[in-house]
Amino acid sequence: MKEQEVKININGKKRVVEEKKNMKKNDAPTLQDETDEGRPIIIVDETAAAIEKEEEFDWVLPDKEVIEKKEEKEQNSTSTSYIEDLRALNQGKPKGGKPSKSSWKKKSSFSPSKQWIISIMLAIGVGLGFGGVILYAMNIASTPTEPSAPVFNPIPDGEKTNENESGDPPAGTGSYTFPSLPVAVLQGGVFSSKDGANEVARTYEQKGMAGISIENDKIFVFVAIGDSVDAMKALGTEEEYAKDFLIPEKSWTGLTEQDVAMMEEAQPLFAELVTLSSKLLSGSSVDEQALAASRARAEKIASVSNESLSESMVKIKEEIVGAFTNVQTYASSQSKEELWKAQQKLLNITSILTN
Repeated sequence: MKEQEVKININGKKRVVEEKKNMKKNDAPTLQDETDEGRPIIIVDETAAAIEKEEEFDWVLPDKEVIEKKEEKEQNSTSTSYIEDLRALNQGKPKGGKPSKSSWKKKSSFSPSKQWIISIMLAIGVGLGFGGVILYAMNIASTPTEPSAPVFNPIPDGEKTNENESGDPPAGTGSYTFPSLPVAVLQGGVFSSKDGANEVARTYEQKGMAGISIENDKIFVFVAIGDSVDAMKALGTEEEYAKDFLIPEKSWTGLTEQDVAMMEEAQPLFAELVTLSSKLLSGSSVDEQALAASRARAEKIASVSNESLSESMVKIKEEIVGAFTNVQTYASSQSKEELWKAQQKLLNITSILTN
């Protein structure tokens, strides 16, 4: 490239500086006719330098329309790829966040070895299940069936069904005499006042035993009733006293035919339950024959409608049927609590017969 001249005006005088192309960056230009005059103002004419740059670099600028088309194309390609990426991400996620069938099939696919293992395990489980069912059926078929006990629907404790409350009790012309019955009792004390006797009787009931106050010349508290003094001694402690006691004869008049029929069954059932319950409390085993005989009588009494009985007979019916129910429950549960409930009902009947 040819050398360029740089013109410098110094105080109105022009100086010419020759600048070579290969001149180093920090080298100062050489001034022609340079004087030692002071140079307070220096004006550099950069026209030549601009000309040199234009000559050294031939810039070819593209058309404005080409640039705009290129930029638009780049924007379109970027947005398209971004949308395609979003579609690829959302391809396996339909609405509701549930995976599509194709993605589920890919996830749920198992290798052949896993499929074999699962099939074998399922086959073993199904086989064991069928085998257990068959074995259970064979055991049921081979088990001997025991004869079912006669069904007896007793009157539950606390549910007294006196159907004569809404009307006048039926009147009759019949009569019945309950014969005197020698028994043994376990006495809890002798009292001068009814209130004191009742308080002691409630104390025995709270202990899980039986208790009732009976007035016969004096006021006694009886805790249990049985057929023998020995049986009563086995139940008592040093605080109680076992003794013989005679239930006096008692008569009723103005009874209906149903009253008389019911009492004819209640009198022997009462004696049977006194003996049976006291023996069971003493530790004896259940006498099945005696229990069956008592069951037959209790079923006859329970079948009599309360509407056909007088008021006093309804009370005896409920107590005697309830006592048998407790004894029968003990035969299957072996719970002595049931025997003490039976004793309480038998003492209630004793109080009715004594007063």
